[in-house]
Amino acid sequence: MASPRRACLLLVATAACGASARFNTVGTGRVVVAGSAAAVGPAADPNAGLPAAVPLPADHRDSTYRVTYQVWLPRAAEVDLTVRCGSAVQAAVIGETFEAYQTRRLAELRAMRAREQRTAAAVGQAVGQAVVGQAAATAQVVTPTAAGQATVAVDGGAAGAAVGASLVSTDVALADGDVGQGLRRGSALLLVPEANPGACVVELAPREPGLEGALAGTFEVRRKDDDAHWQAVRAQDAAVVVRADLRAQLVARGGDPGYRGRVAAEARAQELAIRADVAARADAAAAAEDARLAAQARQAVDVRLRVRAGLVARGADPTLRARLAAEASARAQAERDRDARLAFEARAQAQARVELALAARGRLQGRLVGYGADPGLRGRLAAQAAADRQRELALTAEANARLEAQLDAQEAIDRAAWEARQAAAEARAQLALGARAQLVAQLTGRGAGLRTPMPEPIDEMYGEPPMPGYVWASGHWAWQVGQWRWTPGYWQGTGAQGSGAVAVPTGGAVALPTGVSVGVQTPAAGVTITVGAGARTPAPRPQTQDHR
Repeated sequence: MASPRRACLLLVATAACGASARFNTVGTGRVVVAGSAAAVGPAADPNAGLPAAVPLPADHRDSTYRVTYQVWLPRAAEVDLTVRCGSAVQAAVIGETFEAYQTRRLAELRAMRAREQRTAAAVGQAVGQAVVGQAAATAQVVTPTAAGQATVAVDGGAAGAAVGASLVSTDVALADGDVGQGLRRGSALLLVPEANPGACVVELAPREPGLEGALAGTFEVRRKDDDAHWQAVRAQDAAVVVRADLRAQLVARGGDPGYRGRVAAEARAQELAIRADVAARADAAAAAEDARLAAQARQAVDVRLRVRAGLVARGADPTLRARLAAEASARAQAERDRDARLAFEARAQAQARVELALAARGRLQGRLVGYGADPGLRGRLAAQAAADRQRELALTAEANARLEAQLDAQEAIDRAAWEARQAAAEARAQLALGARAQLVAQLTGRGAGLRTPMPEPIDEMYGEPPMPGYVWASGHWAWQVGQWRWTPGYWQGTGAQGSGAVAVPTGGAVALPTGVSVGVQTPAAGVTITVGAGARTPAPRPQTQDHR
């Protein structure tokens, strides 16, 4: 059983190991250029700003530092960056050449133009589909030998998409002054072994001349909080010491340090012996089963041989199956030969009939020619029919071409008329807007005021009806004498006892906007109340008027 002191140490080590890593800020400095002074940020004073080196805390060995930097580059260029914290050094290359920047930036611009082109095509497709839709024109085509119908369809969506896509140019170029300037950010993680490392420094070395005085930047140093880790290590070492002390005390009091090993060895030996015994028994059972199966197989063979010998002794023929198979094969071969011979005879008879038919045909053709028949008539008729067909196809193609030309001309005329109507409509709209603007300017110059948007409806607390048979008629806004006036709601009698009666609601004040007039309308008379800034209109007590 572990002592309470040992359990406490193990608990502290576990909790410390499970803590998440944290970084504490040590300080901020400026990036320096090797061989020249550096400013903090673009166009800053070289003598002002942050220190060039950030001191690191002492008495902390094997510490991890994270250095985060940002460097201003006046144009695209490659710069060597070196981070030094004590004896730990990391080097990197920031930036890129102007050729690499130009290639990357042009690719980004082309991708942007492609997205704009897709967007314009989608808008054009929607407009074309809404304005033109699916238009079709049909015309009759008549030729001397045939008649047909031709249809030409126009997809407004596809035409609009093509027009929209053509409005966005795919030619891209870098803008004037775009040379790849900007901030370059990054970070480095360094393990500093010494306890007194000194300070952290970030240096720049441009690969191209002329950039030394234009480079500037800042960096921040943060140290990883390793206190929890070292507490866990010390707690683990203390736990090992406590365990050794406890073992020594148990041995001094007569404890056997090798008892657990001997018990484990004896248990292992017993387990191996049991496994060997089980394996030997399984092998013996398998061998006995194999012997039994072999004896059964030999017995079956002996029985089969005795049965065969008994059948032969009683006159059985052991070769009967083979003879029957041979006879069946001979009969099948004879049937195949007979079928082949019959097929050959049938083909010979068919060939003879064909030859007789050809001879009779030749004699008949000679006899018809002798009587004056024309043997090439069928060929000439077929050739003439083919020529007529070609002429019909040519005429049809010519008619279709003329029709397509007419349709194209008509479509151009329709498009020009539509564009003219659109231009006229747009001109009318512009004239109407101009006239409206002039009229508004004249009226406002003469003292007229523009109608403001209608205020939100007022939430009236009308409470319960004054008596049964009354319903609530909600209030509403009305434009009167150049301003919005609120007409409050009222209770309207609808039953037999309240027909024609009006009751004014009660139940607290109603908040109205500043400068709003309220008109109270009743069947007998109308009263207008104007509310000033911050005023609230109290609802009067219930009044009932009977006009029957």
